[in-house]
Amino acid sequence: MRTLVLFVTFLASMSATLALEACKEGELDCRQLCNQAQDEDCTTITGDCSDFCDALTDVQDESGCSDEREAYSDCLNGEGVCSSSCNGDEAALTSCLTNYCLTRLDDPDCMTLIDSFT
Repeated sequence: MRTLVLFVTFLASMSATLALEACKEGELDCRQLCNQAQDEDCTTITGDCSDFCDALTDVQDESGCSDEREAYSDCLNGEGVCSSSCNGDEAALTSCLTNYCLTRLDDPDCMTLIDSFT
């Protein structure tokens, strides 16, 4: 039950700072976005950015969240890592990951994502 509460808290507390993989030239990658957001104190990600990004990469295809992740990453790179303009893309990614991870609380990658916010 504690894990479920932590996961729900993690999802509820996410702000436009879920650092995501960038694929286009000149854009920041997941680790860079995450580190920048931590440096600017506009993220709830408290864990290691490399671990967080690796876990996100590992679940994105199986969870079906690749499009949502790409849209959010594009927004963060275009608008800035602390921009509230990316809230819609963030919500779409959060919803997608929630649906996936709530049924896989024993998945190490889901647990890494959850632990990154505690």
